[in-house]
Amino acid sequence: SLALMGLLPRKGVRIGGRAEFDGQNLLTMSERKLRDMRGSQLAMIFQDPLSSLNPVVPIGIQVTEILERHRGLKGEKARKEAASLLDRVGIPD
Repeated sequence: SLALMGLLPRKGVRIGGRAEFDGQNLLTMSERKLRDMRGSQLAMIFQDPLSSLNPVVPIGIQVTEILERHRGLKGEKARKEAASLLDRVGIPD
């Protein structure tokens, strides 16, 4: 999964075959195109919450920042969407 997301260094790594997403080969995709897809179409959820979430920042703020960066939402619209998403999974903001 790290290789598919382009999170491993490319030097010294030999990867063969195909790994397709939406008809595009992720293994031959340019770094720029892969970067544009990360967060909007592709994401990796790390299992260690300490490396994924900041324990001193409220989760609502962290989700809001993600929505602003990857979905282009701004201000109150991003905050409302974050609250809605957290409510859907039963996490209080």
